[in-house]
Amino acid sequence: MVDRTLDMSSPHENACPPVPWEWEPGFDTACSVADGWLLHEMTAADQTTDRPEDGVPASTSSRRAFIALSFVLLLGVRTIFFDQSTLGNVPVASSLGSFSLRASQGMIKQAMDRVRNLTGVAHTKENPTVAGSDQDVPITVKPASTLGQTTTASTAAGKRRIFPSTTTPKPSLVAEPVTKPVTRSKRVIAYSMYGSKPMYLRGMVQNARLAKVIYPGWEVWVYHDSTNTTLLDELRSHGAKLIDMKGSRVPKMQWRFLTMNDRSVERFISRDTDSRLTLREKAAVDEWVKSGKPYHTMRDHPQHGVFLLGGMFGMAKTPASLNVEKEILKFSTSNAKQVDQNFLNGPFRKFIKTADVFQHDAFLCQRFPGSIGFPTERDISTWDHVGSAHVAELGPNDLSSVTRKIAPIQCRRNASWIHGRR
Repeated sequence: MVDRTLDMSSPHENACPPVPWEWEPGFDTACSVADGWLLHEMTAADQTTDRPEDGVPASTSSRRAFIALSFVLLLGVRTIFFDQSTLGNVPVASSLGSFSLRASQGMIKQAMDRVRNLTGVAHTKENPTVAGSDQDVPITVKPASTLGQTTTASTAAGKRRIFPSTTTPKPSLVAEPVTKPVTRSKRVIAYSMYGSKPMYLRGMVQNARLAKVIYPGWEVWVYHDSTNTTLLDELRSHGAKLIDMKGSRVPKMQWRFLTMNDRSVERFISRDTDSRLTLREKAAVDEWVKSGKPYHTMRDHPQHGVFLLGGMFGMAKTPASLNVEKEILKFSTSNAKQVDQNFLNGPFRKFIKTADVFQHDAFLCQRFPGSIGFPTERDISTWDHVGSAHVAELGPNDLSSVTRKIAPIQCRRNASWIHGRR
């Protein structure tokens, strides 16, 4: 008889590392763990035959088996790592470790064929074993999730089991989806548009047109409740983003403040639809951006006597604890005049520090410490000021002009700018 036994560790139940299935009671087991393959054999039959006392030294048989096993393992590694189409069927062993293998020459040939084909088909009477093998090899496997469970062993009729099987769940090769952080990159000019007066509706159209010239790279967001499809289409044609607010409980003047909590917005400014975007305010905004301060306010008229005006402030950092919609509704749901400014200078003001606000002020800088004058001269051809109202769509401002009003010298960036003239 030819010895076909290679014993590299003690054949008892603690010699095998944990495997991903449970053996039926009554079987003795020896195992091999290498390159993700687990080869198990119940060896009652072989234990009684082919021993060294039959005439062939065990060392000779061991060398033969070791050479054959090495070839099997190398072929398995080549197949696993170079045939990616089979990767999904190959479970990974928990570790490499000491092992004990009792395998006949027919078993080695069968294992080689299994590695080459990776079919995982159970060899039964309906699916005969590979020619030359000496036993049928039924395959029974438990899911890889049971790796690490302790196996039991006892002697019984010899059978062999090879891992993997077609019943093995394929490990997922799809990477878990990664939630990308939202990048705050948008710069937004926010408006509330409601009602039916042309000075507000047509004024919004003019501002959408002006924004493309005065604020390149900024987006115009219009919060509205309009059903005028012609007007809305015209605004879209100028690149405005429309946010329908019908049914909202937030007061209409404060719809535009909801931009504060939009996570895609890096910086936003709040403006009125009846005023006009100007180069004077753009110069002030640019200075604010360069300052690095998170908040901005402008006051360009003697009647601009509050710290923050609803249509002349901006922000680049939303306070972490601020839920603006919740705070607005808590404060008031009224659409009364100036409710927006009352909110800004009331509840909202508690969330920010005065030192974090960049202030431009042409007349009241002494009332509001830390203010500086505007960086440009006023256009004396119109005597316009930032935030001035325009009744006519294309005409100059008609209300609250600053004509010939003298600015305090402390509020002038240039002492010769008495009230905006050169």
